[in-house]
Amino acid sequence: MRKQQKVTVVNMATEIDLMRWMLAIAVTAGLLGVFAYVLKRFNPVLGQVKKFQKEDRQLKIIETLTLDTKRRLVLLDCAGEKRLILMGGQTDIELQPLSSIKGKEDS
Repeated sequence: MRKQQKVTVVNMATEIDLMRWMLAIAVTAGLLGVFAYVLKRFNPVLGQVKKFQKEDRQLKIIETLTLDTKRRLVLLDCAGEKRLILMGGQTDIELQPLSSIKGKEDS
């Protein structure tokens, strides 16, 4: 009697499927990257955000202080003039322009 020999067959179809799968993932990732770049580059809303980040703005929030869950104090610089505003509750109140207060900075 003859001994039976085991024949190993390399399944080429699975290797080709694996390579196709990896190529599809790479193409998809590349397309997502290109889409993100185009969206970031040509989106008008994102372009406006970049314009507002310039330092030549006239209105700046210098500092905020939370008083309680509803109210907070906001120190604004509006065209070189500092203003203190109490925000929250039912209305927002401008307490007093800080240029009229003599403080440690003036002395």
